[in-house]
Amino acid sequence: MSSKLFSFKALTLFGLVMVLLLVNGLAQNNPSPADMKEHKADVTIQITNTADPTKNPVQASKVSINNETKDAEVEIKDENSIYFMPYQKPMYMDGTQALYFFPSKIARYPADMLKEKVQGVVMIRIIVEKDGSISNPEIIASVHPKLDAEAMRVVSQLKNFYPGRNKDGEAVRCYVDVPVPFLLERR
Repeated sequence: MSSKLFSFKALTLFGLVMVLLLVNGLAQNNPSPADMKEHKADVTIQITNTADPTKNPVQASKVSINNETKDAEVEIKDENSIYFMPYQKPMYMDGTQALYFFPSKIARYPADMLKEKVQGVVMIRIIVEKDGSISNPEIIASVHPKLDAEAMRVVSQLKNFYPGRNKDGEAVRCYVDVPVPFLLERR
């Protein structure tokens, strides 16, 4: 969690943990040391995106708190977390330059879009999984439905990546934005 900024999700989890501690009597004003030794809380919290549950399925996080835990030591580990800025970013197997040239090499400009002179850059966000495979491509900047469909086809043909890593060197899931340009030449 230290490589990510505190997010709304993390703050919500912290708030829920504090409410559970208050309800269980662990966060009293002056608990005795004997009381503190007896208490240990393992809390599992599930979060669901209620706006669109199909896009963000239930995610569970386990938090352990005991009498030796200090506020700064509470760590929320979620195996399904997706990083925007990991400690080490994922790298395309053929190199970063190839990642940006690949789409323009294999993209087929739809004839009617060429005739209408529709152009732009379609941005697609993918998730690079822990094994380097890609999943969940989604369009984050659209130009035209036909160009968007072609951009999705192109991105589905990308090779694997070297996965991103956290500060401990463990592979983590990461977002990567891939531009797919559809630009007319200037004359």
